[in-house]
Amino acid sequence: MILHVDGDAFFAACEVSRRPDLRGKPVVTGRERGIVTAATYEAKKLGISRATPIHEVRSHFPQVTILPSDYELYATISKRMYAITRRHALLVEEYGVDECFADLSLVENPLEAARNIKEDLQRELNMTFSLGIGPTKVLAKLASKHEKPNGFCVVIEENKEAILRSTPAAFVWGIGPQSAKKLTGLGIHSTLDFVQADRALIERTFTKPMLEIWEELRGVSVLPVDYVNATDQKSVQRTRSFTPPTEDPRRLFSELSQHVEHGCRKVRKLGLVATHVSFFLKTQAFRYQGADIKLPVATSAPGDILALLRPEFLKVYKKNTLYRTTGITLHGLRSPDAVQQDLFDTEHKGEKNERLMIVMDALEHKYGEHTLYLGTSARSIMQDRAKPAPSLIHTEALVVTSKGLKRFPIPYLGTV
Repeated sequence: MILHVDGDAFFAACEVSRRPDLRGKPVVTGRERGIVTAATYEAKKLGISRATPIHEVRSHFPQVTILPSDYELYATISKRMYAITRRHALLVEEYGVDECFADLSLVENPLEAARNIKEDLQRELNMTFSLGIGPTKVLAKLASKHEKPNGFCVVIEENKEAILRSTPAAFVWGIGPQSAKKLTGLGIHSTLDFVQADRALIERTFTKPMLEIWEELRGVSVLPVDYVNATDQKSVQRTRSFTPPTEDPRRLFSELSQHVEHGCRKVRKLGLVATHVSFFLKTQAFRYQGADIKLPVATSAPGDILALLRPEFLKVYKKNTLYRTTGITLHGLRSPDAVQQDLFDTEHKGEKNERLMIVMDALEHKYGEHTLYLGTSARSIMQDRAKPAPSLIHTEALVVTSKGLKRFPIPYLGTV
């Protein structure tokens, strides 16, 4: 279950939060820019919208309070919003200055947690928030918009069709003007029309992102909540649910492998290395199994982490059990300069890994995500691309050493 938290008229509400005398009055920000950048709902009722020239507001609506934007204030309140949400839901994606997603699947009582989040936010920040809950990110965001302002909407099977019918397809998160125009040309007007459209038509007419939105609206989670803890940068988290559930250990480990690769990229972007990794598997019966691993050497190289994760995964995995969700957390993040390397071989290996990661990151930056990937991630990535996974996930080389023949795994890196 996914939660979306959205601040109502956030920038303007921040100003009212520190100026209680303005509560219930029309207020706009943007005085320094000459155009309205945010407006309270009272101002919106007068017909004022974003980008309305300030001189028009002054001349036509003298009762409106016009303030300069204070982005430092907005950032401070934004951080408090994230922190309050994390009290009740550990896995939080800081999506924007005025909104965030949270995965409530690990919470014992998701609805109670969501209500507590809303109550704490509004009491402590002195402003209203609209919360939406649904089985996917797109449905959760749709729900938070459905009852604005100060809304609390849960998308369930009983009300889903009515919500989709009342929402124009053009209002759905991720559907831009050009895509909306194409949908209209196809006779698709409401979100329900879009959901009921034939999959082949969507695939033929639009690119993959639109297909992902279509699937999310149908209740299939394909857009993972990105749990990068950008506030204190102490952990990077990633999880994903999939349909149908699977008992295939190769698919499950491939999912974990893709999580680790994604998490390591995030860690490298932060200029850090991880000292611990934890993972979990969630069964179809909502039972959790997992382990926490202390890394002998802090790293951001996915291959090193997966080599340690695999034996722990094999201990946790149970045959003839259906699994629906996997997740990992890279934590204990620190600067590479703070890590003491005690063996020359380890240090030398770390330098080689670092050079390899620099090359891979550069290629992905130029050609896109998953240009290169580990062989252990191939099954998951190919599943995403709706193509069969390569039969050669990885190969091995026999190398003569002083202790005889030794097998060295060679990961399949995909294609450029």
